[in-house]
Amino acid sequence: MRQFMTDGQYEEGAEEHKLLKKHHLDGSGVIVGIGDSGADTKSTFFFDKDHPVKMDEESLDLSHRKIVLYRNLGINTDMKDRSHGTHVVGMVAGQANNASMARFNVVVRACSEM
Repeated sequence: MRQFMTDGQYEEGAEEHKLLKKHHLDGSGVIVGIGDSGADTKSTFFFDKDHPVKMDEESLDLSHRKIVLYRNLGINTDMKDRSHGTHVVGMVAGQANNASMARFNVVVRACSEM
């Protein structure tokens, strides 16, 4: 498993994936908090056409497929350069909403970030 995580490669039928599935480790019900430069909410890995991201709300929005809470805690420039934050959030919980980008999905597919 350690080598799998180090390599950063994901194959649907790989033994490592079977081990995670065997122990029901799919990210269901998990909410992850990340503090960074912001995330591109329109990225294919987070976008939800039926539920726009509500910015700076006080409560969780569990209807969104990925981002349940988004608070801009920094200065306004956080919204201008969101590349690093998008990268970090994508590594934790990214799941493409189109087949052409699905090969970049993370192992824990059901996880939401805040």
